Amino acid sequence: MQEVLLNQIPFGIDLEMFTAHEIMEKVQSKQKPYFRPTVPAACCNKNWINLMNDAWEEDPFQRPTFRVITRRLKRMGGNVSDNMVEKLMTMLELYASHLEELVHQRTQQADAERERAAQLLYSILPPIVADGLKQGKTIPAENFKSITMFASDIVGFTKLSAASTPLQIVELLGQLYLEFDSIVDRHDAYKVETIGDAYIIASGLPIPNESKHALEIADIALEVLSYSFSFVIKHLPEKPLQIRIGLHTGSVVTGVVGVKMPRYCLFGETVTITTKMESNSVANYIHASQKTAEILQETNKYKLYSRGRIKLKGQKPMETFFLLGKKGMDIPLPPFTPEEFPLTTESGH
Repeated sequence: MQEVLLNQIPFGIDLEMFTAHEIMEKVQSKQKPYFRPTVPAACCNKNWINLMNDAWEEDPFQRPTFRVITRRLKRMGGNVSDNMVEKLMTMLELYASHLEELVHQRTQQADAERERAAQLLYSILPPIVADGLKQGKTIPAENFKSITMFASDIVGFTKLSAASTPLQIVELLGQLYLEFDSIVDRHDAYKVETIGDAYIIASGLPIPNESKHALEIADIALEVLSYSFSFVIKHLPEKPLQIRIGLHTGSVVTGVVGVKMPRYCLFGETVTITTKMESNSVANYIHASQKTAEILQETNKYKLYSRGRIKLKGQKPMETFFLLGKKGMDIPLPPFTPEEFPLTTESGH
């Protein structure tokens, strides 16, 4: 209204005395009397000035709505030309339409940001735990009596790193773990973490699934091994990629650790034994503990080969097994050549 009535830019008269920066500071200071554009009383009817002052109220809830403004403009139309009233109403309608569109855009952007934040949270925490944190709940530590874990690493990763640039290693791990993640997403399992070339997952938590956890992890291990067996390193296509995998079933305690970057962590001997099963495995083999093998044997679907009793550091000698395949799972796997892998056994067969 001030622009139309005075045919000037906002604060046109005030700009003759103050800079734009000074005007902004005066408006933002909120000192009474509130700083508003100067409109000479002689320029128009008092009703127009009153309407402008009402629209400039400091409290947004005290300002008239666009519908009220339009009604008052129509009532005041007799005091000025119809063209001016029509112009003012058109400007108000355009402004209201633009404001609605702007609010809609900002709402969509805020929704998109919330969705991205939620997806990021779901990528580092199990959904049920992430939802609890979003609701402000405290996630208590839990004890799970029986879960199955998977741990893998790349054989000869140190030498591979020495023959590659850092960017090539990042690209290699990114491509490899993208497919690993895709495989895990198709099963009832949770990716615990990746540290360098180590990839660790678990099944049976945070929602227990009876004894299905061993079957889920076994299927994941076979699919991961199949993918890795055919994987081609882009910058070293002549060098085959080999991984070791270890599986173990046991109890763990879980809890959310950290505030700024919360992590869903697993604690207990099961974690230790799983990593030792992996480190004592052989390139391109899935090394399963007796507890895991016993659950798989009950289904009569999995092909297992006893490695005999081996001694893991800090553990009593135990019988371990190589998981070689599953009935009905027709995927390419490395050939089984037991004479090629070194055995550290008390008795083997």
